[in-house]
Amino acid sequence: MGVLKIVGSLILIGLGAWGTVLEAKWLKEQADKNK
Repeated sequence: MGVLKIVGSLILIGLGAWGTVLEAKWLKEQADKNK
C-alpha cells in the first residue's frame, strides 16, 4: 500500500510539473502574439 501511495504521488507531481511547463509555454506564446 505504501509503495502505491509513493508512486501515485510521484505521478501527480510529474503531471503537475508538466502542466506548469505547458502553461508557461502557452502564456509566452500569447504574449508574443500580442506584441
